[in-house]
Amino acid sequence: MDKDFGKRALRKDHVNPPTEPLRLERFFFRNGNIEHPEDKLFNMSVEVLPFDNRQSEKEALQEGRATTLRYPGSPDGYLQIGSFYKGVAEGGVDPAFGPLEALCLSIQKDSPVWVILSEIFLKKADSAEGL
Repeated sequence: MDKDFGKRALRKDHVNPPTEPLRLERFFFRNGNIEHPEDKLFNMSVEVLPFDNRQSEKEALQEGRATTLRYPGSPDGYLQIGSFYKGVAEGGVDPAFGPLEALCLSIQKDSPVWVILSEIFLKKADSAEGL
């Protein structure tokens, strides 16, 4: 029960099952829908957390690529690899990142409208199929 409003909670606390890091080749996200075409986020970025961020940076520097250093990073280790434009974010994931621990959509600025993710497509690097 919600202590402030006395209503039943809509979600229950749960523990996500452990995941194994995987390599991604591409991503595609679309927000908005036909009924509310203006309900789109424009200030949202796509970020990844390499499984071993320090190791991937070290390898890139040793090989003269400095790949992971090209991407803006956050204090918690996430690297920004894309952003939304006209409600769509799509792009490739640099193979130098190696396996990923997490992918995050980060909202950079509050939005005055509700937002719906209407399409999500993630392509594994070693597979021709999406997730």
